[in-house]
Amino acid sequence: PRPRTGRASGLGSIATRSRGCYGPDGRGGRCACVFYRSAVAEAAVVPMGGFAEVPLETHGEARVVAVDGASERRRACETASAAGGASLRAGRGDPKRGVLTWSITNDDGSAITLAETWITETSARDDVQDGTNKMPHAHCVRLVFPRALLPMAAVVVESHGSYDSEVAAVVVVLDVTGVAHQIKVPSFSAATRRRAGVGTGRDAALVALSASDVTSKDMSASIAQLEGPTAMCAVGTRCVAIGGQSGRVAVLDSQSLDLAAELKPATLARLWNAMAGPTQPGGNSRLAIRGVKMIPRETRESPILLAVLREDCHVQVWDLTAPQRPVAILGASLPTAVAVF
Repeated sequence: PRPRTGRASGLGSIATRSRGCYGPDGRGGRCACVFYRSAVAEAAVVPMGGFAEVPLETHGEARVVAVDGASERRRACETASAAGGASLRAGRGDPKRGVLTWSITNDDGSAITLAETWITETSARDDVQDGTNKMPHAHCVRLVFPRALLPMAAVVVESHGSYDSEVAAVVVVLDVTGVAHQIKVPSFSAATRRRAGVGTGRDAALVALSASDVTSKDMSASIAQLEGPTAMCAVGTRCVAIGGQSGRVAVLDSQSLDLAAELKPATLARLWNAMAGPTQPGGNSRLAIRGVKMIPRETRESPILLAVLREDCHVQVWDLTAPQRPVAILGASLPTAVAVF
């Protein structure tokens, strides 16, 4: 059955599912997580037999963190707005689940807003209501950078074996000059140590986020072959994939931001693109990457697969289990009507 949609107020909701079913947009198929906009509705969990829709609670005014002396003033830009996120866990065996969302809007183009909201699995809802398993407070941070950001980001969540590490997740963004910014979201243990004697046991990890958690690296030379980034996503727990106008995909190590691999379109495809010319009056290449998505894994032992969709509706699946040795395992042309990421 079609799941119940959330209220239209605010910026929307997050829907997750583990098996093929209908999403809020009416499309079927397999999907791990569908993100609409930043989270701002009432807190609730609606179990739908393998499908849960989570309208998130309203966040207060975002705390501002200026990076590298950036001005807190909002600066509008001409790029499109974008948003996304990923799920988090408080620790191994802990029933609490969190959602870390991000948004970059055209009326505030040099900033990314991160929001952390904690929910719980349905089996633990009674404990939460009784007060024995309280959820951390939600928190929202607006990180401002010196230059405008591209409307894309990737959230790399730390693996199950590192919940007690200093970092819970890494958010990677690019600015218009090709500089990559790495935002390390502190883990609960790290946030608790930083705020010893100040915070409470229900503080969100983002409460401890500061400008010192952001590192930057000029990637303009490494991604020059992309001829302009068009899409970005996390791949596994260590990599970030960035697609470009040229049809190439740069795979970066999320920790060092070093280039791990470059995925190239086939020689025949590049030749056909040169002969056929652009697909649209705007001049977009037929090989331009429309979207990149990691294919959900059944188990931890399953291979890490990345799906890459081009403007000409050709999809290529790469095995990135060993990022330095990528393997193309599937290629197919899709009907235009279904080639949507």
